[in-house]
Amino acid sequence: MTAFNRIIAVLGLVLASSQAQAVPISFSFVSGLGTLTQGSGNSYTYTDPTSGIALTATGWWTQLKANRSLNFTAATLTSDPSSGLGVCAGTSNCATTTLDNVGGGSDMILFSFSAPVTLQSLNLQQFNSDSDLNLWAGTSPLKVSRTNPSKLDSSAAALSINNIDTLQGNRWINLTSFSGTYNWIAVAAGIGQIDDFAKLKSLTVATPMTPVSETATWVTMLAGAGLVGFRVRRRIRG
Repeated sequence: MTAFNRIIAVLGLVLASSQAQAVPISFSFVSGLGTLTQGSGNSYTYTDPTSGIALTATGWWTQLKANRSLNFTAATLTSDPSSGLGVCAGTSNCATTTLDNVGGGSDMILFSFSAPVTLQSLNLQQFNSDSDLNLWAGTSPLKVSRTNPSKLDSSAAALSINNIDTLQGNRWINLTSFSGTYNWIAVAAGIGQIDDFAKLKSLTVATPMTPVSETATWVTMLAGAGLVGFRVRRRIRG
């Protein structure tokens, strides 16, 4: 192999590695992994061993008063090894709670990440015949106890999911309409409704893709390599 060909081969390897895409990270809430603390205001934590990104989940709920949602209040996050994360609010039996909006007050789970991520998908177990959701995502720190749903709608990226199906079962929510990177995502049972029941089984995210140099940059590099190779070949022949 000539010196020129060796240079081109090395540049090709560099280009290929710079174009590699990040592998999605799936945080499973039915795997038995992670740590769940106890009591109201508790949290679930897990660190992905490959990427090093840590996820923290907390439970919240908002009451409906005079047809208006009040600020979110800390609740108890629950975990079921077969169906995932739910929320216990008020005097509910925390062994059987779901992410729901019984009585018009909506439960919410907030997921925070140790580094910015892109959002991919959410997997949930639907109970009853409906599992509508309101979702918000953002980058700035979220002070949940000083926030209500209407404020989130105006200050963060928002998405409303009408997940109506008469059959109970597994549901997948595509989150790729949240463009860009985020440090947190909040998932709530349909705000202002009374018939949504679900538990969250997994959340899939990804680290941001490695930037790829512009075409002009690579053309310049290849041209420079060609010039070097040409000079090397002339020197060898001389």
